[in-house]
Amino acid sequence: MKTNRNQYIAIAPLALLPLLSLLASQPCKAETNNNLVIAGVQVASKSTYAFSTAIVPFGDARLGQGWYQKAGLSWMNYRYDGTLNGSTSEVSASAPGLEAGMGHVWNNESSRLDLSATLGYRHIGITPFIPAGDRSGNVFTLNPQIQASRQLNSSIDAELLANYAIGMESSFIRTRLGWKPVTGWRTGLEGIWQDGKNYHVAQQGLFLMKTLASGMTLEINAGQAKPENESASAYVGLTVASTF
Repeated sequence: MKTNRNQYIAIAPLALLPLLSLLASQPCKAETNNNLVIAGVQVASKSTYAFSTAIVPFGDARLGQGWYQKAGLSWMNYRYDGTLNGSTSEVSASAPGLEAGMGHVWNNESSRLDLSATLGYRHIGITPFIPAGDRSGNVFTLNPQIQASRQLNSSIDAELLANYAIGMESSFIRTRLGWKPVTGWRTGLEGIWQDGKNYHVAQQGLFLMKTLASGMTLEINAGQAKPENESASAYVGLTVASTF
């Protein structure tokens, strides 16, 4: 089967990041602006995904410090070339899914470490036919994840996010070097690497974040995605985060 690896630009991030969201049902202490919801969309060549996730601290834990629970929903669509009986044609696929889990954050003035894991479910639907070797139907995943950041000086920071999806056998790594030129703004460079059984995608781009007075954060990112053995294409994304 000839596979267009651009389809996986959508798959790998969603395998690692609980991405459209559900509030976890565990009890937590009612406190204003101590919960977080994140939603976004990313578009690349032949692929689109949308996501949202909610994070709620356990008990009297503060947001960004201690134990928390998280849950989310996501939806992706992608297209690629598939071969059936020696004939090649375009195949369309969709894969809605949900995830839920928990994690712990350690935070001080200059560094942050976040370890978490989620259990996930995804239903993969492929039309008009399922190429040989492709997987469709129900997929269950276990997704360990690490996020870490370090403030290098008053305006420059470094950030790492890494995830592996057991069940889909895919990994995602994102590194960022950020700069805060003025209060409320952050921009910088990002590199993203995605790997799986049949694909490898490398992305390089820029991101820009703005924190509003309300506490809401807006982020856009864009750049170039280069699948292995294929031509590069552009990607662009938008993310909104807000406490409640």
